[in-house]
Amino acid sequence: MSSSWLLLPTALAFLLNAGAMAMKLFALIDAITRRSDAFTATDHQTKVFWLVLLSASVLLSLLFFTSPMSLFNIASAAAAGVYLAGVRPALRDAVNRSRY
Repeated sequence: MSSSWLLLPTALAFLLNAGAMAMKLFALIDAITRRSDAFTATDHQTKVFWLVLLSASVLLSLLFFTSPMSLFNIASAAAAGVYLAGVRPALRDAVNRSRY
């Protein structure tokens, strides 16, 4: 049996980790570009809270990049997922409402 099959789980873990890192960076950049008053208008946490949380998630992901299934990587991916699935759509709606 070829030893290349043994590299498949490692390559898959690396790809999943790289995708999660891209998601976390996108969430952080999106939070940086949003207005501060939109966060308070949507009754979510403040912009500073989300910037600290998402910055910490990116930093932890960089520190634990070689172990994609660590608790830190899973928790930081969850934080970015909450921002992208819950906070970001509410921020877009708040900004769109204020333009009309």
